[in-house]
Formats: sequence, C-alpha cells, structure tokens
Amino acid sequence: MNDQLQRISGDSDLIRGLGCGVLAALIMSYVGNVEKPGLLHVWLALAGVVAIVGAYLSIAQSKVEPDVKGMAGLGIGIVSIACFLLLSRLY
Repeated sequence: MNDQLQRISGDSDLIRGLGCGVLAALIMSYVGNVEKPGLLHVWLALAGVVAIVGAYLSIAQSKVEPDVKGMAGLGIGIVSIACFLLLSRLY
C-alpha cells in the first residue's frame, strides 16, 4: 500500500489530475449554487467540464501501471466529490 502511494505521489501527471479534479469541483460547486446564472456562469461550467476531462486525460497520460491509475482515478473522484459537497454547503 505504501509503495502504491509513493508511486502516485511521485507522478506529476497524477498530481496534475488531482489538481484538475479539485479545480473542477470548486468551479462546479460555485456554478451549481448561483441563483441567477448568466453567460459567465455558462463559461465557468464549460471550464469545469474541461477541468474534468483534463483530470482524466492526465491520469491516462501517466506512465504508472494500470492498477495504480485505477486507484488514483478512484481517489481523485472521491476527493473531488468530497470537495464539491463541502463547498456546496458554504455557498
């Protein structure tokens, strides 16, 4: 387990995927809680979708083994959902 965590934390593509996932959660939680959405909010929602796609492409580009990629993708998804839910409560 510790060996897999070291592989995940040492890979820049997986770290970039985590950053994109958290950024997408931040943007989507803001856009999801706006009372009167405008054109800017549509663009922010599209930026959130691009961040989600960027996270998955970063994971796919990683050079680690497929099982580590799967575990990292699952972890990034869980962290992003947790950030989304926590930030949604703040807005």
